[in-house]
Amino acid sequence: MQVDCIGVAEETVAMDERISFYPTAAAGSPATAEILAAAVTTVDRAKRHDTDVSTARTGSVDDDTWPARMLLVDAAAGDPEDLEQLLQLVTDHVGQSATSIVVAGERPNTPGAVLHMTNTGRVVLEHASLNLIAVGLTSDEARGCALVYAQSEVAEDVPVPVDETAIDGWEAYTDQSGALRREYTLPRNTPADAVDEPLSSLLERDDEDYIRQSAIVQEDLETLAPKVPEHVRAEVEQSDPTLDQDITDWFSTDCARPRLSLLGPVTARTHGKALAKRKPYFTELLAYLALHRKHGATREEIGEAFGITPGKVRDYTNTVREWLGTNPSTADAHLPHADKAPATKLRGVNVYQVDDGLLVDLHLFLRLRKRGQARGGAEGVTDLCTALELVGEAKPFSQLREEGWSWLVNEPDRVDLMASGWIADVALIVVTEALAAGDLVKARSAAYVANRADPDGESTRLCLAHVMKAEGDQLEADRILREEICNRSDDGDAPLELSERTKTIISTHGWLAS
Repeated sequence: MQVDCIGVAEETVAMDERISFYPTAAAGSPATAEILAAAVTTVDRAKRHDTDVSTARTGSVDDDTWPARMLLVDAAAGDPEDLEQLLQLVTDHVGQSATSIVVAGERPNTPGAVLHMTNTGRVVLEHASLNLIAVGLTSDEARGCALVYAQSEVAEDVPVPVDETAIDGWEAYTDQSGALRREYTLPRNTPADAVDEPLSSLLERDDEDYIRQSAIVQEDLETLAPKVPEHVRAEVEQSDPTLDQDITDWFSTDCARPRLSLLGPVTARTHGKALAKRKPYFTELLAYLALHRKHGATREEIGEAFGITPGKVRDYTNTVREWLGTNPSTADAHLPHADKAPATKLRGVNVYQVDDGLLVDLHLFLRLRKRGQARGGAEGVTDLCTALELVGEAKPFSQLREEGWSWLVNEPDRVDLMASGWIADVALIVVTEALAAGDLVKARSAAYVANRADPDGESTRLCLAHVMKAEGDQLEADRILREEICNRSDDGDAPLELSERTKTIISTHGWLAS
């Protein structure tokens, strides 16, 4: 429906291109004339087919659509030109004009039904003997909704967040995606003799080789594979001395440590007191504690996140404590009592905090990405391949408890939404190096992991198309490009314009343009 507003509802214009606003009746005159012309045309069409608009729509009468128009007029703004004629046309041809006119306020001799809005939020339709609760938006609500709609159309790159409170340990070197912070890297074009130490990069070949053989652009190379000084590698490895053992334990078949999987279907493997029931709920509580492990969570914070009383917080955290069991290396519980948690001393208030004995695939992924980037070269790519092995058979944070996890939506940084992109970035690096080295098996494996984790990502689909082409499957590569990239529609409407990055890649690789 095309909606034209005269003197009212200016706040809604940004919601949709089909909404237009005119401040006065005089300014709205062109719209009124256009609506009148469209109504006349629709009436003529309906008469030609001896039908009404509703029947024509449901019966697919004629090859073209039967579009609708609405004119919303504030009576205080005056009568726009042609309004009287339009009112008469709609009144004389009920059901055939596909046009609705709503006049807000007092206007004598206006035909049609009267909807009376009360100051208590009800709408009264006397002709139908109905007194109903009115559904609507205040001016501020409408303006807020419009801003949200408008913002959704803005695709703006922003830096990955950095936890400025992380000043020690491995997190002090990374942003939230596990990539090294900018202060620890140098641009790719930094000459080898510009610094007094060796430099490394995850992608050490010439940029043109990578751009020619993979679905990558120069900006990707600058962001994902900058150069790293040798001293940074030493510092990064020293900041995370247990990473290799933690990785070994994660993949071990007889590991005695609890393990939490978030990079796929959310599951937990523990060695404490088994849960007989309500395991999805306590898995969610464990995930909450794991994602807040650095600073811990107070009883009040957990209560607010889960909507439970302080007494239930104590009961449920004790259940998780027993479920996780005892850390064999310390003989203490993996979830200490609140007054014994390390973060309690730092915050000055009792908190619940799981210890480092709990292995979380998301954290291992970030640590491997960080170390891989610091190492660079073949060793670094090996770390990234190991990180991809942590990714599950579905999207991160999938198969969540029904009606649960509402606290995750309120997190300031939506790690559940961003994790797919982090996986796609790591996979892009691996695919790019593998294609340049001619290792199609590694390239295909990484591309499939990325598409499982981020099935809607344009970058991951382009990666897979390149792998298919490199393997000689031109038909499948063309299908991916045609159906899943160029002609994809995420909202049921016509396909959106391709991003500049995708256009550049298509332009660079002539085979895609076919």
